[in-house]
Amino acid sequence: MKKCSKCSTSFECASKSPGCWCQRVSVSAETLSDLKQKFTDCLCPDCLIMSEKMCKLQHKSKNDMKKTVEIIGGGTVSHVRSHLAITAPAYGTTAKTLYELCKSHSDLLDVNLHLTKMAGGFLETAEDVKRLVNEWKLDYNVKVVFFNPAMVDFDGYIANELENPYVTPSGKYEERLKSRAGERTLILTPKEKIIKDIRNGRKDIFLVGFKTTCGATEDEQYIAGLHLLKESSCNLVFANDTKTRLNMIITPEEAKYHVTTDRVLALTNLVEMAYLRSHLSFTRSTVVSGEAIPQHKIQCKILHGNLIWFHLH
Repeated sequence: MKKCSKCSTSFECASKSPGCWCQRVSVSAETLSDLKQKFTDCLCPDCLIMSEKMCKLQHKSKNDMKKTVEIIGGGTVSHVRSHLAITAPAYGTTAKTLYELCKSHSDLLDVNLHLTKMAGGFLETAEDVKRLVNEWKLDYNVKVVFFNPAMVDFDGYIANELENPYVTPSGKYEERLKSRAGERTLILTPKEKIIKDIRNGRKDIFLVGFKTTCGATEDEQYIAGLHLLKESSCNLVFANDTKTRLNMIITPEEAKYHVTTDRVLALTNLVEMAYLRSHLSFTRSTVVSGEAIPQHKIQCKILHGNLIWFHLH
């Protein structure tokens, strides 16, 4: 028996004898070279197969496949017990709209839609979303990500005031709670935000985040969206308020565009901006020699999501 150099799982190894299982696994020269640099001993079957898949993705020619747009939406669940869970309800309307808008925009990129169970898909928990994000990070054909799931921001634990530890374990398969036991206290602990990890190590991904407020002023909504943009290294943030119905698109240059209550119009412009900016075709600055123009003679105009400055004569 050996322990895997990568995941520490125990597995049978007969590398010094003929007929070992590893002889039946096809591994490329690129993968072997990569493994020799990272590990000094054998890997288990799962890690060896996964390493080969990762290597194929990383060495795939840029021209082998189209770049992709990945869209994810819908609500998620955090299980406290099999009969009790914390949910972030959402049914994928925005993600489905984005999918149709991207499909009709152009055929430059392949578009993939991922939905949670709440929205008619297969994903359910934050762990499911995290696994999908990890797959994107390994796939160098992923170019644009619209990250629009409603994530449960907390884990929930039932307080156990009479025993140590103070909280009981949570999970879908933990012991069921009994209502006859009376009132119980639920403790909420914040979860790490998955969106913050998407561009960690993958700065080539163009990331569009979404921020929801409720009853915020326009300035408060903008500040909340800008905070998400900076904190998560987003390229764009779409901020909407569920009470005022106001929408806006926030950019790294700390500007807000398409401030409107027309959601479809705002989403249409979001797709347009994402496609243009991800292909580096948004407004660029050119420095020219000459005297400065007095501020009162400068006017700006927004055209197709781009800020254009021109001189008033």
